Amino acid sequence: MTLLLNILFCLCSCSLFFPTTRIQVPKGYVGWCYVVPSPDTSRLIEIDRKSGLYKIDSHGVAYVPVSHLDLKNDNVVEVYEGGKEVTAYTRYSGKNETTLRDKTYEYISFLLPAPQEREIDNDEYWRRKGYENTVAGMALFDSLLQNNLISIKARPY
Repeated sequence: MTLLLNILFCLCSCSLFFPTTRIQVPKGYVGWCYVVPSPDTSRLIEIDRKSGLYKIDSHGVAYVPVSHLDLKNDNVVEVYEGGKEVTAYTRYSGKNETTLRDKTYEYISFLLPAPQEREIDNDEYWRRKGYENTVAGMALFDSLLQNNLISIKARPY
């Protein structure tokens, strides 16, 4: 019985039940990335033809079709750099929202640290840097939004 419960727990906790969005960052990329829902027909959506991964633009934004990225539900984001999955190295990943001029915008963000920090698996190290980095990431998104460098629609619900 315990074995059956453990198997069910493992199955329920994996990404089989949530949409998975795969993002490609350029080799050597360091910084914040924003995964933004976009109309399915948007010309802003860039997909690497070889790998089928959504590519980030020069501002660290990956536009993903809204039919694939439903922010009302849970989503899994996998990050690839040079053909290698680097998701385990991302920090502060999660769904965020910001309000600007009485409109609320939702997106997913994560930080890909510098190569020398990627292997640091010390919770206290990241906890000490956490607040500073999270605020910096949200501030950068707000700046991009205010300067019309991100094309995103306000939450319709």
